[in-house]
Amino acid sequence: MFQYGTDILDSKSRFLTPVLLFTLARLVMLLLGVESSHRGLEYLLYPSWGSNAFYDALIAATGYSSGSMAYWTIMPAFPSLVRLILGISFGFGAVGVTELFRFAWLVAVIISWIMATAAIPIFQSVAEKRMSRIEAMNLTLLMFFFPEVFVFSSLGFSSALFLLLELVAWVLLTKREYGGWLIAACLFCLTELCGFAMSIMLVTELFRSRMSKKIIYSLAPTIIFLMWLVYVEVETGNWMNVLGPGPYLLGYFSTLLGFTRFSIASGEVYFDPVISSSVLCFLMVVGLLAFRSCRVNRVMGSYAISMVIACAVLVPVGSVARLLSLIFPVWLNLRIRSIALTVALLSFFFLMSLLL
Repeated sequence: MFQYGTDILDSKSRFLTPVLLFTLARLVMLLLGVESSHRGLEYLLYPSWGSNAFYDALIAATGYSSGSMAYWTIMPAFPSLVRLILGISFGFGAVGVTELFRFAWLVAVIISWIMATAAIPIFQSVAEKRMSRIEAMNLTLLMFFFPEVFVFSSLGFSSALFLLLELVAWVLLTKREYGGWLIAACLFCLTELCGFAMSIMLVTELFRSRMSKKIIYSLAPTIIFLMWLVYVEVETGNWMNVLGPGPYLLGYFSTLLGFTRFSIASGEVYFDPVISSSVLCFLMVVGLLAFRSCRVNRVMGSYAISMVIACAVLVPVGSVARLLSLIFPVWLNLRIRSIALTVALLSFFFLMSLLL
């Protein structure tokens, strides 16, 4: 058995093992969901009204056709990708809005699965440059089975695209393919509101490589982000619509200190002591791991820290945990060689994913 395990780690199939386990776990999750809910698969994974996945599919089907703030809190990269695939596959206007929405949701789920699966071997290869192969495989499994990653990369959210672009940008940067990095970074900053923090990755790399004269190129993702804000201003008359109603962690602290109060519509749920304390604790843990990732790599660390700050300031409380879990450098602090411990953690994560 030991020799068989060694042969796997020494071959290319070591990248296939996490992919197979991840895919199998997601299929089991779907089967258990269908069996326990007594509903069909199309209803089980149907996006709930008001969720990011709901608006991703709706925008893909109809475009940014509404002045509602909820539309403009969704960054355009993921719904535009879904809309492009819809246009190629079905042709716009060929079906009714309701049917097109259902197709958009289905396409969003499928490409999320594909992109999340593609991100697995990329992350594993990045991890192998920092640790042993068995540690890298264990870490890859732990990251992709972590409930916030496992669930939201399976349900048509933009999480999978966020993670894939982040990893691709890092790989391109390590190969000094700056043109490819700029493309990936610009798409990344249009995937989530905090994405413009990607610029810090190139800034740090250029200073490290003593190529500070090229630092102007690092402004490209920020410029693309600002162009999106200008577009929102032109279309809606208020660029701050991209921020949505919140609540945000800054608002939470303001309420905690007695300066402001959350309205029932925007903040009552997240001001619950259990929820708000959990979010804050998770933010502090990820923030600590982001600082520690500077020991792994300064460029990675600076990027991780900037992303944590961007999430804390710009991201609504309800999405903080989902996006913090996708910052790949923070995971590289963990090194687990024990297969038994890995199996125990994976089992626990899978149960929590079913609950989530």
